Amino acid sequence: MRLMTKRAIYLERLRRLLPRWGFAVGMFLPLSGIAVPGHDTAYKTESLARIRQSVQAYVEAEIANGPGETSITIGTLDPRLRLPRCTAPLDVLHRAPNTTTSQIRLTVQCNGEKPWTLYVPVEVRRKLPVVVAANAIARGMPMSADVLRLEVREVTGGAQHYYLDPTDLAGTAARRMLQPGEVIDSNDISTLKLVKRGQKVALTTHAAGLEVRTTGVAMADGGKGDRIPVRNPRSKRVIYGRVSGDGEVEVRKDQGSS
Repeated sequence: MRLMTKRAIYLERLRRLLPRWGFAVGMFLPLSGIAVPGHDTAYKTESLARIRQSVQAYVEAEIANGPGETSITIGTLDPRLRLPRCTAPLDVLHRAPNTTTSQIRLTVQCNGEKPWTLYVPVEVRRKLPVVVAANAIARGMPMSADVLRLEVREVTGGAQHYYLDPTDLAGTAARRMLQPGEVIDSNDISTLKLVKRGQKVALTTHAAGLEVRTTGVAMADGGKGDRIPVRNPRSKRVIYGRVSGDGEVEVRKDQGSS
C-alpha cells in the first residue's frame, strides 16, 4: 500500500469537498447583492412618480382649468407603498365633485391584471373676483345688483360653488342672513317666489299662434320657470303654466308645456 504525504492527503480531501461547496455557494447567490432576473422589484411595483403624474394631469384638465389664479398641492405619497405595477393606464376619479373645502380626495384605480385602489389628497385654492354681499342682506331679501359687489377672494374646493357675475343671482333671494363682505355661496340662495298661493296673476295663454290674456288665481307658490296650477275664477277650471315674471304665468298649449 502506497503511503501518501500530508500534502497529498490534503489535496485529495479538497477535491472531494469542492462539489459540495459549489452547490452551497449556488444556493446563496440570490441573497447576495447580485441582480438576478425575476427578483428585481423595480419590474413589479408601481412607480409613485407615475401615480403623481396621473393625478396632476387629471387636476389640470378637470379642476384647475377654471378662471382665476389656481394653486394645487398634491399630498405626499408614502414611499413605502408597494403596489403592483399596473398593466393598464391609471384611472383618476373624483367621487365628491361638489365639495366646498380646499381638501379634496381623488381616487386612483388600476384596472389591470392586479387591480388596486389608492386615495390621494389634493388641496385646491383659487383666487379671483367673486360676488359678495355689499351690505347686510336679510333672509328672503331679493339678491338685486344694489346689494351685491365683486371682490377678489381666495376660494376653495374643486367645484364652482361661488358666483362671478351679480346678474347670475337674478330671480333669487337670500336663504339666510348674510353679513357684509360674505362670499355668496350657492347654498345661501333660493329661487325668489314671484307668485304666492292665492295671489291673482296675469295669465297669458298661447295656442295656435294666438295670445289670450286673462286673470287667474295661483294655487301654489312659484319662482321663475316653476310650473304651477292656476284656477280660472269664472269657469273654475284649473290649468298649469310656468311663472314668467312677478305675478305672471304663461301657458303654451302649442308647445305642449301646459
